[in-house]
Amino acid sequence: MKKLNLLILISFVSIVSFMSCNKKEEIINEKKEYNSQTIKEIISIQNKFEYSTQLVEQAKDYNKGNHFAFRDDCPDVSSSNSFGHFPNTITIDFGAGCEVNDSLLVSGKILVTFYGFMNHSGDSLTTEYQNFTVNGNELTGIYVVKNLGKDDEGYRNISKELRNGYITLDSGENASYQFSRTVRYSINNTPFNSDDDELRVLGNFSGDNIDGDSYSGIIKTELVMPVDCGCFVSGEQEITINSEDVYNLNFGDGTCDNTATLTLPDGSTEEIEVCNH
Repeated sequence: MKKLNLLILISFVSIVSFMSCNKKEEIINEKKEYNSQTIKEIISIQNKFEYSTQLVEQAKDYNKGNHFAFRDDCPDVSSSNSFGHFPNTITIDFGAGCEVNDSLLVSGKILVTFYGFMNHSGDSLTTEYQNFTVNGNELTGIYVVKNLGKDDEGYRNISKELRNGYITLDSGENASYQFSRTVRYSINNTPFNSDDDELRVLGNFSGDNIDGDSYSGIIKTELVMPVDCGCFVSGEQEITINSEDVYNLNFGDGTCDNTATLTLPDGSTEEIEVCNH
């Protein structure tokens, strides 16, 4: 009988241990999936603001007299001042909403106030959002850009800062995002056409996601974005969630393919889309 009881006890302990191990594995997997989704949410928030900064790049061409910078009927674009006089506010007005880039429903206004053509050191611009939405997600904040002059390699160096960036999702949930960047900007010998320009970015960012988790990130290797791609195609950044888990995001080898490799704290990797707005 004692032998039988011992066998039953051993079996019970084995079952409990097995169940405990499985439970731990489930918890680890749940955390991994949750944080992977959190990174995707952060990227989605970044991309919505990235789209608005692309509009600012088009406004820069418009400010220089290129009225073909906005080729479609929507948005409606206007200037507050005559050519070459500053400050000059370019209003990009999407009205009640129109579809752009075959996939984005955009509404509201972006107001870009220029203090120069942005060609010379010290020229700057300030951007404000008025009821501006991308696919039903409203963006607010102040976006400030300043020309820092050229470096030894001939790149124009630009400081870019998003202050008090805030997004209200179409679901009603809220998230924050701010960044400080130094951008090396190549115009590739076509000053009146931004389509073949290239941005090389260093800097940092932070915010809170829709679940209230804090995040911060730093660009470890220069991020490269061809303007005609509208998406980072190479470089590496590090993202920390709640000051604990560190994730690495590698944007690839230069191919405009809308993907990046996410490395989780346990060393596992996942291919994710990075340019969906």
